[in-house]
Amino acid sequence: MKKYVLYAALACPLSSQQLTHIQVHYWGFDDKPHTGTLVINKNIADETTHIFEAIYKIKFPIEKIRPLDDYGNNEEKAMEDNDTFAYHCKKMTSNPNRYSMHAYGLAIDINPLLNPYISRTKLLPTNSQKYSNRDQIIPGMISANSEITKIFLQQGWTWGGNWKVLKDYHHFETNF
Repeated sequence: MKKYVLYAALACPLSSQQLTHIQVHYWGFDDKPHTGTLVINKNIADETTHIFEAIYKIKFPIEKIRPLDDYGNNEEKAMEDNDTFAYHCKKMTSNPNRYSMHAYGLAIDINPLLNPYISRTKLLPTNSQKYSNRDQIIPGMISANSEITKIFLQQGWTWGGNWKVLKDYHHFETNF
């Protein structure tokens, strides 16, 4: 197993001691089981493990789960590659004066290429145009009626697809 550096930059709201990495099982697009690594807030490690056990049981397809370290901490590269990830010390896309829940280790982005962030002025990742039509039914896409959405919501998480001003279809977060 690869050892990941648990880091938190000096300007970030968490120290590395408040983060942990967990191994989660997921069902891949190749219709086979896989294991990936999520870096998250230590306080939600057990809950996140249980959520991913439930996602695995329903065989919701996830392309890959790798920490942003594998992408040189470049979120755009990870999103373009359809990587599912959690911790990232960053400001909110919609409000650069506030930290994202990712910076607290309390958010997970799932299959971001298939489930883009859509606002009036932005589409992220930039190569996700063909998935901005949310009427499509493609394995790995997330909707309000998806079992994966129900699993997160039942645990008290919120889904960016329910936001009013913009839609962040890949984003789940918790305040624990």
